[in-house]
Amino acid sequence: MSKREVKDFMELFTLAWNSPKCNDNLKLATYKSCNQMLKKKLRILPEYKSYLSSVMNFINSNQSEDNFTSWQECITKILNGKIIKYYSDYLEMSENLFSSNTFYRSAVIQFSSSNNNYKFEYDTVPIVIFPNLNLRIFNNQNDSGVVYNTKGVYYPYSGIFSGNGGKVNWKRTGLEENMVWAELKKYQISLKTSGFNADSVEFYNNYYLKKPIFGHLAEKIVSEKGANISYPRFDSYSKRMQIPDIAKDVDYDGGFSMRGAKFIGSGSKEEDATLIFKREGKKFLVVGAKSIGITKDKFSAETSNIKFYFDKDSVTHPSISMKFMTGTRILSLIRTNSGVSKSPFLNSFHKVDMYFEELTWKIDDPKIDLRMLPGNSTDDASFESSTYFRSDRYDILQGMDVINPLIQMRDFVKKNNNSRTFSGETYSRYLKLAPNEVLPNLVRLSALGLISYDAEGDVVQVNEKLFNYIAFRSSHLDYDVIQFPSVARGATNASINLLNYDMTIFGVRQILMSDSQNVAIYPAEQKIILKKNRDFVFAGIVHAGHFDFFGKEFSFDYNKFIVDLKNVDSLRITVKSREPDAYGEHPLVKVKTVIEKINGNLEIDEPHNKSGTKPFPKYPIFNSFKDSYTYYDKKQIQNGKYPRDKFYFHLDPFTIDSLKNFSTDGLSFKGEMVSADIFPVFKEALRIQPDYSLGFIHSVPSEGYAIYAGKATYHTSINLSNKGLRGDGKLNYVTSVTQSNDFIFYP
Repeated sequence: MSKREVKDFMELFTLAWNSPKCNDNLKLATYKSCNQMLKKKLRILPEYKSYLSSVMNFINSNQSEDNFTSWQECITKILNGKIIKYYSDYLEMSENLFSSNTFYRSAVIQFSSSNNNYKFEYDTVPIVIFPNLNLRIFNNQNDSGVVYNTKGVYYPYSGIFSGNGGKVNWKRTGLEENMVWAELKKYQISLKTSGFNADSVEFYNNYYLKKPIFGHLAEKIVSEKGANISYPRFDSYSKRMQIPDIAKDVDYDGGFSMRGAKFIGSGSKEEDATLIFKREGKKFLVVGAKSIGITKDKFSAETSNIKFYFDKDSVTHPSISMKFMTGTRILSLIRTNSGVSKSPFLNSFHKVDMYFEELTWKIDDPKIDLRMLPGNSTDDASFESSTYFRSDRYDILQGMDVINPLIQMRDFVKKNNNSRTFSGETYSRYLKLAPNEVLPNLVRLSALGLISYDAEGDVVQVNEKLFNYIAFRSSHLDYDVIQFPSVARGATNASINLLNYDMTIFGVRQILMSDSQNVAIYPAEQKIILKKNRDFVFAGIVHAGHFDFFGKEFSFDYNKFIVDLKNVDSLRITVKSREPDAYGEHPLVKVKTVIEKINGNLEIDEPHNKSGTKPFPKYPIFNSFKDSYTYYDKKQIQNGKYPRDKFYFHLDPFTIDSLKNFSTDGLSFKGEMVSADIFPVFKEALRIQPDYSLGFIHSVPSEGYAIYAGKATYHTSINLSNKGLRGDGKLNYVTSVTQSNDFIFYP
């Protein structure tokens, strides 16, 4: 201290010393202690200075003389002891306690009592007894916490406060003090830290809990503001608690933790915390996670597994981000492209693996929307048959390894008593590899839906798809190549109707049904409605070999592997040209006549050969069940002289096989010709004409045909094509006979 500081201090001390509060007993005790300090050869700084400051602060405080006496007795016992290395700390504590009720102060934290109702005792070591106080804790940023109505003992030498009873509330987090609080039993604080822990506390949360629960409290004074305040913290001992209607139509099951104002639903290593979303009073969606953040406004989990219940089927995902806004009641589930989150949604109702990024559901509405996140990815959504397979996928998994990883995992399952659930660590030991060497492969298999891997819990669940992949590759099991790629940038890719679970998929430009049989679908408006087990309905074009069916009310039956063509507007056919091109090839030519008003079905392939790995050359097969028609009313056919209501070819029901490799000249359609009363109705078969239209060359019976309602008689032959209805023969009219090799007949 400088001389000036010494002078200023002594002036203040003299004022206190000469005040009426400083009686003779107090002065005698002070003389005695100073003499003891002299014998101990203590220093002016800090011991004398701290001692005299303590005396001065006590005189200026509103305390009883008895308290000073007990404090002096402690001073005497300390100075009479052999070890006085903590004496300076004790004096510093006393100096602060008498001046501001603060019994511990460091550069970062201080602990204070709300009153000066404390006592000094000496029991082998000096202690300070607080029979009743609000224990206040401050840091150097003026952030604070309080234990209300507690009591305890402070041990200055060890810096320990041993507390008993009291109450901690969550007021500084913005929660009402009479809504959330913890009642303490015994607890202990090391004052050198900025917080404390307490076990067996009784916790109340009137927002969510109908009765108190027991658990562990952690309080820490850290510089956090607003929504970032994470203390006080509470963790329930029980990890299985039920909170019905934690939000309307949402139940909670799991442990209970608080992190500041946020309720954290906590699970155990063995079991997740769960949110159960109900629909019409029944369990519809279960979200499981080790940690679920719950506030009045939002429920969230960075990593969760989900399961929707569609009757006896489900939609699942092993690792997904969840957010539910309690105000708007909108649920958002986000799949990312990292780690296990890359795994597809597995849908056992529609039997598809679903690759999209965000599922949104306003839980009061009967509709779920699926989409890619706008601006987040250049990838497109895809809905892929659960038995989809390409051999290159299998081969890529093997890479440069001697054994395909699917074979390795299958063999492990066999040796593991056919158990399909095990830890990644156990599997690593089986492979004799470090876990970090196996982890990337587990993530990759999970991303393909071959396994479901819980990275947080290190749990592997082998899916049936893995065993199917092996069987597909060896041709021991049939597979398919059906995908529904959805390109709908910035819009919804698919919607699920919760009234019947129909899933409408948008942005579907093409669906390849069988590459071996050359069957593909081009949906109108790029939209299909997917039903149970990959059945779907649509309008648009069905391409099968050389046939294109245009229409609506089409439906696909997966098990039968048939497309039901209920309402075909028109059928267009391509055939090989009769004349070779410059390279000697016979290019495909469009048949200029379309067949209209067809009702039938298309058999794509044998139902057990959806993969097309076995040759069945008779497929695809088209079956026409009802009458269909060709018309010749186009402008380019004799300037449109043949009206379709009176002039047409009426086709009988027919079956055509080998739609991808029939011969041009072998194609025919039996039926009858209705020619607007030019000729009587007669039987014939349509064939490909030289101009590549559908028509015929018909031989007239020997007695001839009465034409134009009997006005004349025609003999020899009639031909129909896009050149019109023509004839090569003779016409008998009244007494005249007209003969020509090219009659043109008009209505």
